[in-house]
Amino acid sequence: MTNRRHLIALMILVGLGLPGCSSQPRTMPRVALEKDYFGHGLPKEDRRFVNIAAPLTTAIAASAQTVHWRVSTPPGIRDASREQHVTTVIDALRRLGVTRFISSNEMQDLLQTQGAKFSFDRESDPSEWKLAENKLGPFMTVHVDYGFLHGSRRYVRIQAHESSQGRLLFDGSYDTIIWNDVKGELLYPAMNLYGNWINNKLKLRPQ
Repeated sequence: MTNRRHLIALMILVGLGLPGCSSQPRTMPRVALEKDYFGHGLPKEDRRFVNIAAPLTTAIAASAQTVHWRVSTPPGIRDASREQHVTTVIDALRRLGVTRFISSNEMQDLLQTQGAKFSFDRESDPSEWKLAENKLGPFMTVHVDYGFLHGSRRYVRIQAHESSQGRLLFDGSYDTIIWNDVKGELLYPAMNLYGNWINNKLKLRPQ
């Protein structure tokens, strides 16, 4: 059953086009990073991928101080493990300058007060984020997706949208084999992708 679950996860990731999970030759630009923000090392060069990295503007940098965050973890993961991963992501964002965090539940409550209709628990839609700006001002939504590939290989995909139009500003991923520590070997190195972008220290170079 475990092998079947890993196979299904891999097929889904290939279908979504997660960089580095396909047998096709790599065609994306090479990602150059200038700084390790967390002291656990930068993600390995041949397994770090960035699809989108919008040019950083003063407005984008300012909006990134308020983050509507979401962390996805694999089905069946222990509650304690999930809490550890969420804490690691929040810690990373705080160290990157985020001063206000909005959870999915808080966003739902906020949108309800602004007139959005929620008949059941769900994630907010990008078209609704403009309503939240009435209370928050411009903000960033950051979705960190942590999951399993095959064997001991794990991945993290990070996507960031701006709130006014729901435009995708950043889409990067990293995958690696985990030997001992998910936090030190995967999560913090992967968050360096976002950290370098939001601090204008990420460059995309031709192959």
